Amino acid sequence: MELVLIIGAFAMITALIALCTFWFFNLHCHYLVLEENDLVPMTAEDDYSSSAPAGPKGKEAEEDRGKKLLLSTIDRKRKGLLPSNTTENGKNGLLRITRNKTANGRTDQTENEERVLPETNRGSQQESPFMAEKLQNHTDEEEDNAGKLVVTMGRSRLGAEKEAPDIRSGEIKLRLAPAVQAEIEVKVEEEKKKTSAVEKPETVCSQPNPVEAAPVETSEGGDRLMDPLVRAEVVIGEGTKQLLIETNVTLDRPAIKIRNITAEIRNLTTELIQDKIIIQGVLHKQIFYVGEDNIVHHQAENVPFSTFIDIFGTEPGMNVQVHPVIETILFSLIRPTLLHQKVVVEFFVKVTESNQLNLVEGAGPLVRLDQVIGEGTKQELIENTITLNAPALKIDDITAEIRDLTIEVIDDKVIIQGIIHKQIFFIGLDNIEYHQAEDLEFSTFLDIPGATTGMDVVVEPTIEFIHFELLDEETLLQKVVVEFFVKVTESIQINVALGPGALLKLDTVVGEDTKQLLVENTITLSQPAIKIREIVAKVERLMAEVIEDKVIIQGVVHKQIFFINEDNLEIHQSENVPFSTFVDIPGAVPGMDVRIKPVIETVLFELLDSSTLRQKVVVELFIKVTESQQLQVQVAAPYGPYYF
Repeated sequence: MELVLIIGAFAMITALIALCTFWFFNLHCHYLVLEENDLVPMTAEDDYSSSAPAGPKGKEAEEDRGKKLLLSTIDRKRKGLLPSNTTENGKNGLLRITRNKTANGRTDQTENEERVLPETNRGSQQESPFMAEKLQNHTDEEEDNAGKLVVTMGRSRLGAEKEAPDIRSGEIKLRLAPAVQAEIEVKVEEEKKKTSAVEKPETVCSQPNPVEAAPVETSEGGDRLMDPLVRAEVVIGEGTKQLLIETNVTLDRPAIKIRNITAEIRNLTTELIQDKIIIQGVLHKQIFYVGEDNIVHHQAENVPFSTFIDIFGTEPGMNVQVHPVIETILFSLIRPTLLHQKVVVEFFVKVTESNQLNLVEGAGPLVRLDQVIGEGTKQELIENTITLNAPALKIDDITAEIRDLTIEVIDDKVIIQGIIHKQIFFIGLDNIEYHQAEDLEFSTFLDIPGATTGMDVVVEPTIEFIHFELLDEETLLQKVVVEFFVKVTESIQINVALGPGALLKLDTVVGEDTKQLLVENTITLSQPAIKIREIVAKVERLMAEVIEDKVIIQGVVHKQIFFINEDNLEIHQSENVPFSTFVDIPGAVPGMDVRIKPVIETVLFELLDSSTLRQKVVVELFIKVTESQQLQVQVAAPYGPYYF
């Protein structure tokens, strides 16, 4: 009896468990349960079994849920995990996943799926016969009667609504907004192109960063095309200062009237200190007056002056440009020999700092710039021993400076020569301080790859250390360490892009032209010659003057003639031949800057007789007229805050 009761209880418990299981399954059968390979996560929060990496949380997750769903589906489509067949149902952006129910209410384990993808993705893969057969089980009537679930795709901006799913048909429809559908079509087209070139799947849901820099332009070979690195003058500040210079001058002889007074600024010097520029110079005046004899007399006067102007950001070592203008000259003859004068001078001051920038080329003005070819630093130890003029007890001090610096650029090298001027202060045996000067020549070179003859070079020498030792009363050992900073540049012209960036002082190109000139002359040699060995020519003392739409050029062709005389000795004779010409430059006006690059193209000569030589020199002149302007240009890399 007890055994029967136990068996009956066990049977009842088994039946109860089966009933609960059947009820629970029917209650939740409307949820979509896909096989592991076909799993499509609704959101990162709801899908804990997905192999996809966890995405952003919070507001970002809510806005991107629709994107995660669709892009995950596309990614699995490319991997071959989703069915290949895609059919159009006439409704834009519809993703439908349908499950058939069996007679007993259980969900069939085989899914019928219909995914409507953009035209660019349809037809790219072969249709699956198995899935095609399954899709035939659905009729248009079933589609219309099926319950829908419209899933929110980025709720905050799409505003999609949710409808209750139809449990009987087990069908869920995901409808996308038209704006998102258009965006998806573009994304899928990009993915299709990427897939054809690279088999590895790529993430298509990345959004461009608004603060990210613009894409870098690349050449066909894949090399990065850098914006030109140029040496330019960054504007630190500028200002204007007016100065009244008032003086009384005694005339050399009595005057009955003043004809006129002209004035100009000479010997202008500047000194930069913190946030200030000190300006000094001489006001040179020429006074023309009528004497008591009714003859116009002339008298000159030099008036020194000094002033300062505040410009924030100024520091010692920066570059400064000062443009003085004589605004007004007032005068009155107080007595026949006493003249009172008032001169108003205006100074326009601009402070700049030489710097290297990567400028962005664009459709802005055409400017002339110095493109950096290369730069480098070299330290040189210059050691020597000198005999003092008098026996010394001790050395008080030695100061040194670089003078007469000459620079020559050859292929991949810069040769530097100059003089170190030293002043030696020492105490003699009589306890009196003596001074002795010394000039020491030096030469060195620095490797600059890419440097060629004709390029511009800037050398900044710095005396870093001076060591001295008194070996005996008259012998002094000195060691001077000099550092040379060398920068090689080449003149180029580009169209810059205007906009937020660096405020630069640039030379805007007004016009340019090339002029060829034939300089022909005949010379009598100093000695009878049997042949001419060589003639070397170069252009010197080149001067230019800008007038309306023209540039007048003057200069000298300096020639060195080497010939063989009748005694078979080589003789040298020099000659200077002046020349002048002009070139038309539309837009040129007085006051603009002119750059002239002369080239000796050909030197032809003919010995007419033993003492007469005819020469023809062809000179090519490249003329560029520029105007200094202050422009705000775009730079390709971040720089100091005061540039912007």
